[in-house]
Amino acid sequence: MKIQLIAAALAASILAGCGGGGGGGTRGMPLGTPIPDGANRDLTLVGTPTAMTVGSVSRLSTSAGDFVPGVVFSNAPTVRISIPALNVDDTFTQADVVNTSVMNGVTVLTAKRSDSTGVRTLTYIVPSNGANGLRFSSLGVWDRADLATGAINQMAAISFGSRTAGSDVPTTGTGTYQGFVIGNAIESSGQQFAISGNAVATANFGNRSIDFSTNSSNKVDRATGISVSDTGYNVTGTLTYAAGSNTLTGTVASANGKTGTAGGAFYGPQAAEMGVTFSLTNAGTAPFVGGAGMKRIN
Repeated sequence: MKIQLIAAALAASILAGCGGGGGGGTRGMPLGTPIPDGANRDLTLVGTPTAMTVGSVSRLSTSAGDFVPGVVFSNAPTVRISIPALNVDDTFTQADVVNTSVMNGVTVLTAKRSDSTGVRTLTYIVPSNGANGLRFSSLGVWDRADLATGAINQMAAISFGSRTAGSDVPTTGTGTYQGFVIGNAIESSGQQFAISGNAVATANFGNRSIDFSTNSSNKVDRATGISVSDTGYNVTGTLTYAAGSNTLTGTVASANGKTGTAGGAFYGPQAAEMGVTFSLTNAGTAPFVGGAGMKRIN
């Protein structure tokens, strides 16, 4: 089966959300009311289901026009993912959490659900007001695998949160951002890996450009659980955005030769945080889909 690869590029299209069950079938159904740009809602205080602004697409198969992702976030670990183009509507709760890891004080949860359509896995960063935590945004990587073989056939990376209003993005000076990257990769041998690492970005607000990179990449074999360092999954690239806009776009490449598009957005007051997602391949094979969630440190 051809793998469908998705990276939410965080443009203007919105699917709103409120509570509800998972499992599928609500193709195209609006889910509720989204947080408006500039609301700067602190996700660590969210106590009721809240829609997040996400948006357009970078993908390798089917038309881009039918992709409208939605994310509903309530008290962690409850997250609802809706991707109408893939007939996906999944709600992951505490009962679905299969792994909890901590990266420099930041909690990352992995949840799984399965039914006749396959095994769906969601890994995402839990918002936190700790020193390294994200308060206004989060990042998730979702995939669906064949129930019998375990082979992944769909993947998506979605950054979501309280977007900075375009008019609130600084126009002078620079900003340094640090955070984490998570993703999924399939190598030419068919092996499937969960990717993690550190991310850094430098925004030049005057030039409206962002130098983005990841480092200290690690991969975990999803079949065996074996974890090894792999700098081949370090990513570098440049993103830009228009004046008065909060839609970041660009191209990135991994050290092991995968290339593709990237998108992103600023979150919180005065661009306090940044999210970037990407979808990379090597000549149309061996895909790597993931993203980074970062906070401004100066």
